[in-house]
Amino acid sequence: MLNIVNDVLDFSKIEAGKLNINPSRHVLSDLIHALVQPHSIHANQKEISFTLWLDPAVAHYLSFDDFRLTQVLNNLLNNAIKFTTMGNIHLAVDVVKETHTEQTLAFTIHDTGIGIKSEDLSQLFQPFVQVEQSSNRRFSGTGLGLSICYQLVQLMNGDIHATSEVGKGTSFTVTVPFPIIEKRDVSPLHKHCGLIGDIYDLHLNEYLSAWQCEYSYLSITNKAKLPVVISTEKIDTILIHDTWCKENEVDSAWLKANLPSVNVIMITSPDHYLTQNQANGSQLSLSPILPNELYRVLANEKDSQDTEQTTQPQVANKLDRELAIKQGRYILVAEDHPINQQILKQQLELLNCAVDIVDNGKKALDALANKKYNLLISDCHMPELDGFELVKAIRQQEQLSTSAPLPILALTADALSNKVHFQDIGFNDYLIKPITLKELETVVYQWLPMNEVNSAASPLAHEESCNLNETSYSELIDINELDAIFGDRETSLDILTQYLTSCDSDLSEFKQAIEENNIDLISLVVHRAKGAARVMAFHQLDQLCQTIEGAISQNQPIEFEEYYQNMTTLVSSLKQQVITIKSL
Repeated sequence: MLNIVNDVLDFSKIEAGKLNINPSRHVLSDLIHALVQPHSIHANQKEISFTLWLDPAVAHYLSFDDFRLTQVLNNLLNNAIKFTTMGNIHLAVDVVKETHTEQTLAFTIHDTGIGIKSEDLSQLFQPFVQVEQSSNRRFSGTGLGLSICYQLVQLMNGDIHATSEVGKGTSFTVTVPFPIIEKRDVSPLHKHCGLIGDIYDLHLNEYLSAWQCEYSYLSITNKAKLPVVISTEKIDTILIHDTWCKENEVDSAWLKANLPSVNVIMITSPDHYLTQNQANGSQLSLSPILPNELYRVLANEKDSQDTEQTTQPQVANKLDRELAIKQGRYILVAEDHPINQQILKQQLELLNCAVDIVDNGKKALDALANKKYNLLISDCHMPELDGFELVKAIRQQEQLSTSAPLPILALTADALSNKVHFQDIGFNDYLIKPITLKELETVVYQWLPMNEVNSAASPLAHEESCNLNETSYSELIDINELDAIFGDRETSLDILTQYLTSCDSDLSEFKQAIEENNIDLISLVVHRAKGAARVMAFHQLDQLCQTIEGAISQNQPIEFEEYYQNMTTLVSSLKQQVITIKSL
């Protein structure tokens, strides 16, 4: 509903000539990284691969309206995923023209979806038009999204066009000129890389060449030969697919023992997009490969947490998925918010669990019908079928079955909830957001089947190690509190960066709603910001949003502009705090 309201408001502004583009200095790669991650999660849920190419020649600082550019790309990526049931979504960002003061970039979104008839292409950017006009349309929408994208791109002095073939897919290309603020050359790495396993066609060769790295694909089927080849070829860095490691019975302990001086970058299946540090290297996901992260792990840069490992939680080596399932640690999570999905998946995998994610109760029922899970964790409020109706449906089905009842945990943001209330509904227990890793471990272990793995030492080696760092930054957020929620410092900072990007979007939308005196939209934006702040343990912003909601509900006179300034100050201060934490 909020998306429809926003589309109508934007379209009305465009029609009235009152929608403006407000460019300022931004790092495009940061925007792209934050943009693609929730879309990659959505694509992976549909078993569609998601790939990215970000031209290394893009200037570091460019001038553009980040909110409107994100709006355009979000719309095109949403459409690509919506109309694709198998195959691949690919986003490419290329420098197509450059002067001393300006770069013209092309953003191309290609999908392998249903395609568009040639006679319908000319209507794509018309308002309230959808090319599928049958009464039983499979795909919902207002028909305004592409029209708004077209108008926004025109306001950016750019161009948008589409090509398509029915049954094979569609490509949208947005071409926009951007003033250059700062070029900033990237330091060459001069690495000698060996690529092992099925990691072709991932733009790796183009990134490696741009950063002046030599590379070669190594066809090795016997792990005993790997150290010899590495030494003979004088390779200092290997990028190795985890599938090759499983097939050849190679784990992190073997790599550390046999390749102690080599930087090992494990390329993993697209289950999550976070980079994880390993004993002698890093783990990088394919969902998609993020060039900034690839550069960092190639450079073997260490965050401050790496120099303070004795103060970090000591997490045991993760079980592989097959072993976790075999040992009764197979968990289904029903949660509709992409960031919350990612956080829970990351936390549960740190607890040696195999995890599947769905974004509504109906999909959860379908998953439970096809696979045998040991535990279900369900958010209470979801589209299609919420958590309350989901647990009711499961308990009704169980009455007709002789199998043991499935343990189900409720996810709630209501701190006043009690266990009896959820047990009356049908849940076994509940978790209150935000959830620390220790809290999650305590409750999850209580409901998983007991076996020799569960009765062994907890994956969190020492409870006292959760007191991560003496520096607290309690004036805004306690970074240690986030570390306890997300598992480690690197993950906390990664998610904080994404969260701050979403704050900028919320503030921009809040400002527009104030200008239009749209109380309903203000309420929606503030409620959304409150929920995100609560998950991120940003207590000051959470409290401010509660104050605004309380004033609105009581029909009190409200100086929204003052609240907007207060929110802006809090977010700006948090940005500075994050910069300070990263520099330590």
